[in-house]
Amino acid sequence: MNFRRISKICLLILFHASFLVWSQSDIYGKIVDEKTKEPVPFVNIGFVEEGIGTTSDENGDFLLEFRRAELDPEAILQISSLGYITKTLPRNELNSFTGKELTVYLEPSDLELDEVFVFNDGKEFIPDKIGYANYGEGNFGYWKDDFALGGELATRILAKDGLRELHKLSFRVKQAPVDSILLRINIYDDDGGVYKLPGTNLNKSGNNIFCKVYNYSERVHVDLNPFKIFVEDDFIVSLELVKYYGKSELEFALDATYQGFGSYRKYTSQDKWTKFSNTNMAFELETSLLVSRRIAKRFHGILVKKIEKKRKVSGFTIASGKMIPNVEVKNLRTSEKTMTDKSGRYVIHAKKGDVLVFTKEGFDKSGYKASSKTNMNVQMKRALELIKPATPPN
Repeated sequence: MNFRRISKICLLILFHASFLVWSQSDIYGKIVDEKTKEPVPFVNIGFVEEGIGTTSDENGDFLLEFRRAELDPEAILQISSLGYITKTLPRNELNSFTGKELTVYLEPSDLELDEVFVFNDGKEFIPDKIGYANYGEGNFGYWKDDFALGGELATRILAKDGLRELHKLSFRVKQAPVDSILLRINIYDDDGGVYKLPGTNLNKSGNNIFCKVYNYSERVHVDLNPFKIFVEDDFIVSLELVKYYGKSELEFALDATYQGFGSYRKYTSQDKWTKFSNTNMAFELETSLLVSRRIAKRFHGILVKKIEKKRKVSGFTIASGKMIPNVEVKNLRTSEKTMTDKSGRYVIHAKKGDVLVFTKEGFDKSGYKASSKTNMNVQMKRALELIKPATPPN
């Protein structure tokens, strides 16, 4: 398959599915916090750069399957988790654990203090949206099958030089036929060697950024504010598969786009990174960038003008000749929401072709497509109530 000729990103997690029982070695066990003796969930476990890895489950339990004959004699088993000191075990020390339970104690690491950024009063943060969007093109990236937990799909985000804080990550789910999957969001510096592969994890909070995606999800938003992540130039965003729920086959697809620098993949926990396509995942980020007061003033002036020019649609929600207050109005394209006021009037940003959905308890949900007109009154239909049959007389 030639990735230069087609615009699909594929993270195929199909490793070791054909192992023969007689040639397979199993290592199973539990990851435990050395101090609290509590299990550590969703730890990355695998042989470094061997394409053999997994993650622990919610209870810290794990099962690692591999073919002994195909494993390098010098292979190193690495166990790592955010907030803990990474532990390594040479392959020859694992022979005694084959078929037996291995308990691994992880030592909590001291929280790495964030770098202190000093700037004078002549600067301030302004909102700056960066990343990549899919504009209806057929590009997508996906996971298929669930053999390699810890697999990652990543994209380099081009950003202006300067201190910026990350606030929200958004991406669109194209297909998710499983019950749900648990993803870990990783933010890396692009200091991974001459090819600028994912390197240092920029999440210094000591807490993982988890996101559970359901089969009915469309647009997914991840709040990054609690983690206080700062960057100063280009960085890399990764989605890591850590848990798969459901009985159906895993086929999880996301929007991608042919623009920017390109994407990377890691097949499983502790595997090596490779750049494999010039197509980017459609990751969009809301950030704030530190700029001079002069630039900030100019930015705010432009922003005000843009907001004033942004097209709005307004009107009334009506039922049986009466105005209906407290109706939720949602633009499906932008996800913007508003409520009708006490006189039943609403105002919402919308362009021609946008679908507005009107919802209120006791009324049928209805959708209307915005036209070239900026005024649109909506007739609400009361929901039919089931009428209980009268109790027959004795």
